[in-house]
Amino acid sequence: MQALTPLAPAGAAVPLRVIIQIPCFNEEAQLPEAVSAIRAALAQAPDLPDGRPLRWEILVVDDGSSDRTLAVAATLGVEHVVAHGVNRGLATAFQTGVAEALRLGADVIVNTDADNQYDARDLLALVRPILERQADIVIGARPIDSHQEFSVSKKLFQKIGSSVVRLVSQTPVLDAPSGFRALSRHAAARINIYDDYTYTLESIIQAGLNGLRVVSVPIRVNPSTRPSRLVRSSGDYIRRSTTAILRTLLIYRAEKITLFLAGVLLASSSVLFLRWIYLWLEDSPRSHVPSLIFAAVMFLTALQLLAISYVSLLSGINRRLSEQLLALQRDRSGGAGR
Repeated sequence: MQALTPLAPAGAAVPLRVIIQIPCFNEEAQLPEAVSAIRAALAQAPDLPDGRPLRWEILVVDDGSSDRTLAVAATLGVEHVVAHGVNRGLATAFQTGVAEALRLGADVIVNTDADNQYDARDLLALVRPILERQADIVIGARPIDSHQEFSVSKKLFQKIGSSVVRLVSQTPVLDAPSGFRALSRHAAARINIYDDYTYTLESIIQAGLNGLRVVSVPIRVNPSTRPSRLVRSSGDYIRRSTTAILRTLLIYRAEKITLFLAGVLLASSSVLFLRWIYLWLEDSPRSHVPSLIFAAVMFLTALQLLAISYVSLLSGINRRLSEQLLALQRDRSGGAGR
């Protein structure tokens, strides 16, 4: 794994820039409360123990809102605003915010929701592992068990889903769907979201498969101000989340999946071939031709999967090279703003 890029030389007077991005879609009613809570929390946030100052900035990403979200952001006086002409979805809004924060020269990027779901008083706790160079990505873990607004079934689904993401990504993440998270510049430049639904699960799996360090910290939550726009129903969310996990695995580990399936088919066909040879040598009264045909079909399918695995391996190498070049470009894009 590549080492974390130093945030700043020890004792440097240059402040560390932490940009808090807030993806928004029709949030004119909730945005003022969220921004006010962030500013109140930041007013109490200390500098680093070694004396380095932290420069906190707020970035609002308007995802094609049809209400007065943009106008409200202007009246609130946030430092940065970017806007989509049309609604493009949460995942795209997240990526737009990350790209803009990198361009602005952010050392750390924090993502939070516009509905003030997450308690802004935990901002420093969220970024501290990155500032101390203990993590590349920090995920805020909500108190799922004691969350009064979560039903029993939702708590169960949250735990199962996070367990699956932990298994797939090989990270210790406790609350995979949490949108309250912090990314170092190094990590943000290397995360590419392909799903158009949500970034939460895919980014964790990508991080784990790419060797980025992911940790969880406990956070507090505020009472809901409106129903979730992302989770329309448990069934819909499970279906979409499962699709996102499988898609990410196919993008990053397709060669291993196809190689595993090819191995299973080769082993199965070998067993059937050996069984047919044994029965033939034993002068079995039956021809067992169906077994022989089935074994041949599995063998040919295994050969095709081996070819697909090889092509996937070459494709993965090209993708990694492209992502490395893109990460370098992103790292350099904010050089003038740092």
